[in-house]
Amino acid sequence: MAVEIGTAVDHVDLYNKLYTFLTSNADLVAAGQEWTRAWGAAPPYTSDTAGSSTGSDILLQGPGSAGNDTILVGMRLEHDPDSDLFGIWFAGAQGIVSSAEYAWEHVNSAPRMHIPLFDQTSPYWFVANGRRFVVVVKISTTFVACYQGFLLPYATPQEWPYPMVSSGCSRQAKRWSDENPGHTHFCMPNISRFDTQQSNLDYEEYDGNPQNDGLLRVLSPSGEWVMFNNSRDSYRVFPWASPGEDVDFVYGQRTLFGGDHMLYPATLVSTGSRLLGTLGVFEGVFHCTGFGNAAENLLTIGGVDHLVVQNLFRTGFTDYWALALE
Repeated sequence: MAVEIGTAVDHVDLYNKLYTFLTSNADLVAAGQEWTRAWGAAPPYTSDTAGSSTGSDILLQGPGSAGNDTILVGMRLEHDPDSDLFGIWFAGAQGIVSSAEYAWEHVNSAPRMHIPLFDQTSPYWFVANGRRFVVVVKISTTFVACYQGFLLPYATPQEWPYPMVSSGCSRQAKRWSDENPGHTHFCMPNISRFDTQQSNLDYEEYDGNPQNDGLLRVLSPSGEWVMFNNSRDSYRVFPWASPGEDVDFVYGQRTLFGGDHMLYPATLVSTGSRLLGTLGVFEGVFHCTGFGNAAENLLTIGGVDHLVVQNLFRTGFTDYWALALE
């Protein structure tokens, strides 16, 4: 695995740094797990090319842990200074369409997902291996994040050959400071049922039903992108915290004896017909209590540092998770 911790000058610089990290990080290269550009224009990417179909749209390919997988993630830089919107669009896919115009127009591409960024200095944390990568960015006192690539499934490769996750903070471009209930993290997914901007949405496939506005999609063994959010009964990430639910027993509102924090693997569970059972976990992602805790803390467990991350602007006891920095 590989980790990079640094500071980006702005959203364009962060986009370029993410590309460079995934494709040329020394640890990834040494392990044969570096990602490659499978489609799209070569870097560097600029704000001038962000709005062009031949500009920042790319498709990255991860080799998996053994070098024999084809894990595809589409990316596009968002640059809209007139609306004060900056960020990255993501869309997982199953195959390459050489004639595609946009990063989300490949074989069975997921509904595109967005993470907001800012056109000013921002600290960041990148974690990756050949199977997946995780991005965390701090903007003022807010943290944005996403997970792209394979989860760790409770299934064999024959049963589930492509356990792909595509995620963001929302299905529409939002400013980093947006405090809408649907603006949230992949391991604590919600929907924009209270989003007053829904009538103005113009992205593809939105049918006016808030339950189709999920920011976390998982590719089922049948090849269907299934939406997960913790405002529904069927497809959730455990431990979950829906509005009004008592989750004290799950998160543990107190620290352990000695002051340590318990980590709970962020686990995808389902009672839905398209996917059923305990499906798997996000690799290196854990829920933890916010009691006696704060964003950017490091929890060292088993010799591994875990970065504590808050869910965007939220700072309640149930709004924290931890990312293994390995």
